[in-house]
Amino acid sequence: MKLFLTFLIMALFAPFIVLAQDVLVPIVTNEQFLISLVASIGGATGLKTMGIVALAVQVLMKFLGTPWADSLMKNNGQWKLTAYLVFTLVGGIVGLMVSGLSFGAAFVHSGTLAALGVLANQLYKQFLVKAD
Repeated sequence: MKLFLTFLIMALFAPFIVLAQDVLVPIVTNEQFLISLVASIGGATGLKTMGIVALAVQVLMKFLGTPWADSLMKNNGQWKLTAYLVFTLVGGIVGLMVSGLSFGAAFVHSGTLAALGVLANQLYKQFLVKAD
């Protein structure tokens, strides 16, 4: 009985440990961004369409971590978060399609629907809810 209670307590409260951790977006210097971009483009000659889309999504997500993106977005975290969420959603769908799923199956995948729900919540908060 003690083992069952221990397992039950761990199963219920272990996820709170994950929620307590800080998530830090890595800051990439402009030089690191350009080096990784050139390295990726050098290998793009044999990519298929989905590979090129996946590469473009990764480049855009890396770009958001550079000081150039900060200067373009005027340090507005809401727009950066929205862009990250859109790119994550697109990247997830492309990744599922590369693994062999159709667009419809990739769109209704549980991971895609969860990302879509987070994006919809962010858009609702950003555009429809009035700031106090």
